[in-house]
Amino acid sequence: VGGSLTSVFIPDVDGTVLQPSGIYVGRGGSVGVGTDAPQSLLHVNGAIKGSGISSTQYIETKGTSNDQHNISYLGIRKQDGTTVGLVGDYHAADTTMNVTGFKGLRFWTKLDSLVMYADTNRRVGFGTDVPQAPVHIKSRANLAGTLKIDAADTLAQATILFAEKGANKWAMGKKQNNGFFLFDGVHLRDVISTNTSGDLSLMPSAGSVGIGITDPNQKLEIANAGAVGIRINN
Repeated sequence: VGGSLTSVFIPDVDGTVLQPSGIYVGRGGSVGVGTDAPQSLLHVNGAIKGSGISSTQYIETKGTSNDQHNISYLGIRKQDGTTVGLVGDYHAADTTMNVTGFKGLRFWTKLDSLVMYADTNRRVGFGTDVPQAPVHIKSRANLAGTLKIDAADTLAQATILFAEKGANKWAMGKKQNNGFFLFDGVHLRDVISTNTSGDLSLMPSAGSVGIGITDPNQKLEIANAGAVGIRINN
């Protein structure tokens, strides 16, 4: 153990302080491992490894009070000191777990395959790191589908909702009987409905169907503009 008026250090076995196993303690209480210039209470210059960790053994960070400033997080920085992201409870209004990447977030698999990316414009890409919409899915050729919505049980619907400011306007998806529907949430009626036998219904409960016209006055109205209105080939 060595020391001076401003610090105490435990050198490596060869007597050199700044080897990876060297420990340096400054007068202010800052501890450096592998560095004699700690920039926080604990500054490790090198990798940190934990083993034999159980559910009751973990890295803990804790705020200093119970008020709105009681925030606690781990910060990830580059070598030049630039903060890359934060992990922890750093939202003063609640105690939710937060993960932030200042330049975006990437989620990878073990095989270095991109799964999801969130950019700084609140767009999320699945399979792409250049999302062009709030949700952008890039499918892979060897998958059976791009998006799958699975009903919770046999008699449940599997539905996509389209809303405006929180109010549902349209819905489409699998019916309870495994048919398909397109539902008008404004007028509260099906526009398209199918069943498992393959039958197709247009406006089955109310309303009219127009072909070539936007405001049909009959259940089925066709505006042919001088052409053949209906042709049935045998």
